[in-house]
Amino acid sequence: MSLKQAFALHQQGRLAEAEAIYLSLIKIQPKQHQIMLLLGALYIQASKFDKAVNCINRSLKLNFDNPQGHCNLGAALEGLDRLESALASLDKAVILKADYPLAWFNRGNVLTKLKRYELAAQSYAQACHFKPDDPEAWMNHGLALQSLRQFDDALLSQERALSLKPNYAEAWCNKGNILLDLKRSQEAISCYQHALSLKPHYVEAFVNKGNALFVLHKPLQAITQFKQALTLDSKYLPAYCNLGATYQELEQFDQALTFLQTALSLAPDDTDVNIQLLSLYAETKQFDEAIVLIKKLRFLQNDKSLDFELPQMFIQMRKCDWHDLPQAIQAVRHRILEDKLPSELLPLLAISDDLLFLKQAAIQYTQKQYPLDHNPQLPESPGLPSNNQRVAIGYFSSDFRQHAVSILTAELFELHDRSKFELHAFYLGHTTPRDATTERIAAAVDHFWDCRQLDDEALLALTRKYKLAVAVDLNGATKGRRTSLFAKRLAPIQINYL
Repeated sequence: MSLKQAFALHQQGRLAEAEAIYLSLIKIQPKQHQIMLLLGALYIQASKFDKAVNCINRSLKLNFDNPQGHCNLGAALEGLDRLESALASLDKAVILKADYPLAWFNRGNVLTKLKRYELAAQSYAQACHFKPDDPEAWMNHGLALQSLRQFDDALLSQERALSLKPNYAEAWCNKGNILLDLKRSQEAISCYQHALSLKPHYVEAFVNKGNALFVLHKPLQAITQFKQALTLDSKYLPAYCNLGATYQELEQFDQALTFLQTALSLAPDDTDVNIQLLSLYAETKQFDEAIVLIKKLRFLQNDKSLDFELPQMFIQMRKCDWHDLPQAIQAVRHRILEDKLPSELLPLLAISDDLLFLKQAAIQYTQKQYPLDHNPQLPESPGLPSNNQRVAIGYFSSDFRQHAVSILTAELFELHDRSKFELHAFYLGHTTPRDATTERIAAAVDHFWDCRQLDDEALLALTRKYKLAVAVDLNGATKGRRTSLFAKRLAPIQINYL
């Protein structure tokens, strides 16, 4: 038996045989630090992290200035979720050997788990610098930049990973996620499809493709993707959560509740699941259940960016529960004015007529939900109409049916001077719109567009075709809104009304 034999078995993945030889050699040579270091690495491979830490510490007592030992100790401590200790070991490794790409890479992984994304990105950048042909380092660098919302640079890193390893399914999926963040949903779907062609049972890619389809307002196609993910992994939590959200959007509340309750049974303390269930309870007026969930979420989550103040206040008001309401309203105002954090807009109209406060809230919310496109493709200005031209006006609403908005606006459409104005009504809802109110509006306009199956790109192309001079958003901050369209500029003049 020799160290060479043990190492060969170790490399072949015959871990039990290699372990036996390592242990016998240590009995013969108890001060041979290299054997203990290799045995520690074997235990990391076998996920026996306690044993790994013990072996590597024994090795480091004999040879403390060994950067590989500190790097391996960091990996073992990370496996035990002792992240701060792992970081200290990896810091020591890169101090001892600055050009140590694996230590920089592992350090980036630990910092990512600690949610210190800026430092993680710097660490991955060092790994890429010292080993520029490592696709995994470039991919993780991109993930850290994505967490910092540096999407353009994140995309470049994923593309660098793919240039080194074109069949890297995970990098294709991550590239899709970044494109989705950049609102390039159709390109994102192509990336997910490419990932699935390389890895047909890639559950995460199915779910992410579903997310992109949902963003493109194709909920039925999204549901197909989420369900496909569940055929591959019946306990994949994001698929259940996203099915709940999609069915809620379709106002199929029983279906939504079924999937969200399944998700809750799989992960009772998962923040995303509980927040989605809270949204469903609030929409279906199950206020007592919603309040219970808010209290649970406050206990589970101390992330200040998550808004529990406004939902609790609004539910209290809808229940006519006036207990401590002034304090609740003050907490909401403090969140917006002092903490500068975003909140849903519509409920604020019930508590304030302070226009500066409402404007501040609107700015914070829209900056987060619809970040400014610094290179927008602006619509072509139709210019001033000639004698035989009419000004094209588009009205956009998810409520062109028996609904308060349409009851209030039906006569408005009828009163336009049709010799001067060309009217377009764009229906954005999910349900079939045809009732008496719909028919009245359709008769009052030149074009009634049923846009239920149109994603943002297709709807944008439609509006550009007719060169709208004015686009009027009748939804504002209410359910069914397509604010993302107005963020891309549908017309030179855009109006938020009613």
